[in-house]
Amino acid sequence: MITPSNAWEAVLDESARWKVYDRLQRKPWYDVAKWAAEQFGAREPSRQTLYNFRKRMHSQEAAHRLEIAVAARDEAGALAAASVDDDDIISACKTMGAGLALQLNDVDGAMKYMKIALAMGDQRIKKQSVEISAERLKLETCKRFIAWAQDRRAIEIASSSKSNKDKIAALLAYMDSQEK
Repeated sequence: MITPSNAWEAVLDESARWKVYDRLQRKPWYDVAKWAAEQFGAREPSRQTLYNFRKRMHSQEAAHRLEIAVAARDEAGALAAASVDDDDIISACKTMGAGLALQLNDVDGAMKYMKIALAMGDQRIKKQSVEISAERLKLETCKRFIAWAQDRRAIEIASSSKSNKDKIAALLAYMDSQEK
């Protein structure tokens, strides 16, 4: 029910109400009143109106935080189920962390999401490092194989009538003697 004391709220949607509440937690009432009037085109609320608004919103804050947490959980679950790439998940974690910090002043929750994003970034870097090392190993093996394929003694060992096991042992022994 709209009364003269809360008529200024009629122009605010749910998101705007929480923005005003968040700002009211951090700024003096007169700054918030002026900001709300400029930002949303509402008439400037009085001090008592804003205090009543803060009290009412405070009583709804726990439910609102729970809704955001459920939405974040659902979004994280949807991301995991959709098998998206790491960049999307990292970006989503940063966005959720920033949202918690800015909208709800939930620094601990924001830090958890940022730590997840950083850990995923570190894992991606480690994975890329392993992939690069594997590619280097393949390249080095190919270079060695090409060098050994051009070596007359290695060709003789490989084309001998011995079993594959014996050939491999002989080639490895020959390669070791060449590398020393």
